[in-house]
Amino acid sequence: MTGGARLDGIFASDVAGSRGGSSAVRLCFLDAGTLLEVRDESTKSDRGESTDYVTTTGDYRQVAGVTLPYRIETRSKQVLGGGAIRMEGSMLIAIDKIEINVDIPANRFARAKPEPGKGP
Repeated sequence: MTGGARLDGIFASDVAGSRGGSSAVRLCFLDAGTLLEVRDESTKSDRGESTDYVTTTGDYRQVAGVTLPYRIETRSKQVLGGGAIRMEGSMLIAIDKIEINVDIPANRFARAKPEPGKGP
């Protein structure tokens, strides 16, 4: 842990790390009271360009004894080598319902039959 920060009114501890020899650092912020992830910050670099990602996770609910997020939002900003911003964007995943161990009929995984005269 490298310290902490106040995020959206809650105190969060941050954990820094990197993967397998990568110089990219990832910060993961955990709610200090529940230890649930509330934010993830990372930067990915390639050919002189870097993209910053900030993912905010929240609206946690219990489903079959497991705490799961119902809201996940990722914001990204791509910066060129000279510092100019090329692209900014965001994606929001808002989940209405999570069901566990739902029966799924086997035919749901059947291969589609090719249409006559099209493809192999």
